[in-house]
This record gives sequence, structure tokens and C-alpha cells, in this order.
Amino acid sequence: MTSGEKVLDILMAKDDKELYSAISKLTDNQKDIVIASLVKTLKSYTAEAKFE
Repeated sequence: MTSGEKVLDILMAKDDKELYSAISKLTDNQKDIVIASLVKTLKSYTAEAKFE
């Protein structure tokens, strides 16, 4: 399973059980990358919201 497929599983999770299962499939390095990407996305949304 590719990293993209693993992230898609996280995004498509229907409940907490599926979410935790999908996250458990990620390696530590992949988790770090996903967390960093989420933080960057949240920061960009926060910055956009301040100007609206």
C-alpha cells in the first residue's frame, strides 16, 4: 500500500475505529509527514480566515 493510499484511508474513515486502524498502518516517518501537512493546511486556513 502506498503512502497516498494510506492517507486516503485516513480521509475516508467513517468512524474512530476506522480512523485509528488507518493511522496505525502509517510508519512513524509517514505520520510525521501527515502531521506536518495538516499543520500547514490549518495555518493557511487560519491566515485566510483572518483576512475575510
